[in-house]
Amino acid sequence: MRRLAAALGTGPSTLYWHVKDKDELLLAILDDSVRDIAVHSEGEWDVLLLDALVRCYEILIPRPALVDVLWSSAWQLGPEILRVADGLIALIARSGLPHEEVADAYVGVIGLLYGFAGASRGAAGNPRFSESEPLPETLDTLQKFPHLLRFGPAIAKDSLATQFIYAIERLIAGIKVRVAELS
Repeated sequence: MRRLAAALGTGPSTLYWHVKDKDELLLAILDDSVRDIAVHSEGEWDVLLLDALVRCYEILIPRPALVDVLWSSAWQLGPEILRVADGLIALIARSGLPHEEVADAYVGVIGLLYGFAGASRGAAGNPRFSESEPLPETLDTLQKFPHLLRFGPAIAKDSLATQFIYAIERLIAGIKVRVAELS
């Protein structure tokens, strides 16, 4: 809070006049970050859900610390993040899933969103993570794990967005299969 106050050209007490602590400040930043996300209700639920989740992902990628805020905030969220969550749940409910399964599907979707956004933090700034070839010092160890050796290089920061979309599309496809099974 002191560094932020200094960067803003004020004192910490001025910040504490507006927010009680760092957590409240981060929640306000989170809420403001999603203000421009519109979760549309007109159209196919699956297309709208994918679109909204990609926009959420794009908001979280440059702000991976907000993933921790989301995980730890419980119901202490601002109106904007609650609006987006409500819209996502509404889209999942439109899928035709039984009422008692909508929350489970929502948790799965959010888990993927938070997981991929959090994974970007691990990849960011780590040049070894995105190298296409294993480093010589790890090659001997990796030889014992042929699947990791073969597919591991594809797990790079540049492909996380593509992998996120892939995972969400597979989850949506699974919802459609479940709905078809129940019909």
